[in-house]
Amino acid sequence: MVWAAGCAAAGGEAEQAVDLVVRSADTKLARETKATTILQLSLYSELLAKIQGTMPEFLWVVPPGEGYAGEKYPVLEYAAYYRHVRKRLLMAVEEDAGKETYPEPVEHCNVCRWFRECDQRRRADDHLSLVAGIRRHQRESV
Repeated sequence: MVWAAGCAAAGGEAEQAVDLVVRSADTKLARETKATTILQLSLYSELLAKIQGTMPEFLWVVPPGEGYAGEKYPVLEYAAYYRHVRKRLLMAVEEDAGKETYPEPVEHCNVCRWFRECDQRRRADDHLSLVAGIRRHQRESV
């Protein structure tokens, strides 16, 4: 997060009027900003707007490089896309809310932190995925 404050001193006096606006920013290792980064920062901006009562004007992405100069993206230019993706996500979650899930093995299992739990469940169930060389579409047709 990046904090930006606008300060105005009246007539050289010590009194200051301070308007503090918090903006969302994130550092990334990728040299090009991805849509997922914009969505992430859009969520942060929405949450900040609820807290501070005003939507930040820009999203900031700080890519790697000298000086770490941030790239700014106007929040309102991406707001409709963010709302669309958010709505679809919420609809998908609501549709699947009552469905039971099962830890079907996928490629990501090799690096997943939940591998042990899922593997234990499949072994306890004597799941067909434990048959050597069997593929998912073959398991589904059985």
